[in-house]
Amino acid sequence: MVVVTIIGLLAAIALPALQSVQQSAQNSRFVSDLRTYAQAFETYAMEHGTWPTSTITRNESSALTSHNILRPSESSNG
Repeated sequence: MVVVTIIGLLAAIALPALQSVQQSAQNSRFVSDLRTYAQAFETYAMEHGTWPTSTITRNESSALTSHNILRPSESSNG
């Protein structure tokens, strides 16, 4: 019984730390993806002499909110 209690306490301590590490990893991935996209746009602009045009229609753009873009898993649950 004591062993189960100790394991439970260790899990309770480790869970917030794990969530923090996961959030940090997601943030790092997001920043890395932004850099990749920026480099791709810069390369396109250098090769074509202009920025890529948008293919998003007015109806589609209204669905693109910062909440949907930054947290798609949360917006699809609610």
